[in-house]
Amino acid sequence: MKIGVVSIGNDSLELFDFLHRYDHDYHIYYDVESWPLGEKSSSRATAIVEAWIEYLVSKKVDAIIVPPLFELLLAKTDTVILPLFSDYLLCSCFPWSLIGKIWLLVDPVHTWWEAQKLVHLIEKTYKLSSNQSQTKGFHSPMTYREKDVSLWPLLQRSLSPRDYLINKVVKFDLSYLKDAAIDTIIPTNYSHFAMEKTIIRYHNQKKQKFHGVRALERSFEKVTSSKNPSNYSVTVHYIGRNEMLTERKKYLWSLQRGKESVINFVEIV
Repeated sequence: MKIGVVSIGNDSLELFDFLHRYDHDYHIYYDVESWPLGEKSSSRATAIVEAWIEYLVSKKVDAIIVPPLFELLLAKTDTVILPLFSDYLLCSCFPWSLIGKIWLLVDPVHTWWEAQKLVHLIEKTYKLSSNQSQTKGFHSPMTYREKDVSLWPLLQRSLSPRDYLINKVVKFDLSYLKDAAIDTIIPTNYSHFAMEKTIIRYHNQKKQKFHGVRALERSFEKVTSSKNPSNYSVTVHYIGRNEMLTERKKYLWSLQRGKESVINFVEIV
């Protein structure tokens, strides 16, 4: 299967924590010049992502992974988009909600797009479990709160997820959980999953559930189950400096499957 991956900076490359285990031909659209996307208007951000999709379609990809809320926004009009985040919501996040109170981790551009409304549209296709239906205090439709965590991707650009500063910022942002009375945490940027260990360590998983990278992997297996595998290969179509990718050894290690696999870099001019 030929899969396109849209990545603004290193945002979507966090997915290769598990994508490298599956035999597909990956084509990454790696755009450094448009980063950070959150500084642009919602219409401009949409146009940029649509251009990325159009480029990858020209490369004859079978499916495309785009940033989470762009997927929710564009999936109905562009069927080539892989419903990875949608399945993550419907099969991991919503079924485990205890009282129907959701906390969204958002970047500014997603706030402008009213992330709650986008997620709520997916919720309309979800049928409550028997336990949820019988829970007297369960909120239906579910209620949403947002927390702007735009500092996370900015710090991840130059710091390791284990760095003291970024962990301090994450813990400060998560302190709002104690007063929000929510039961489920949903990231809206794939780069947020890099902070999974800090998130899980800092709050009570019995009360506030965070479904991490393994839940995404289960969704990926589900939405690609009918597709035929191919030889594993990675081609990076990049705008800007590809050094910003190569200097991050963690991502290179994932892309290369822990070996010296060849990555084909193609500059877009």
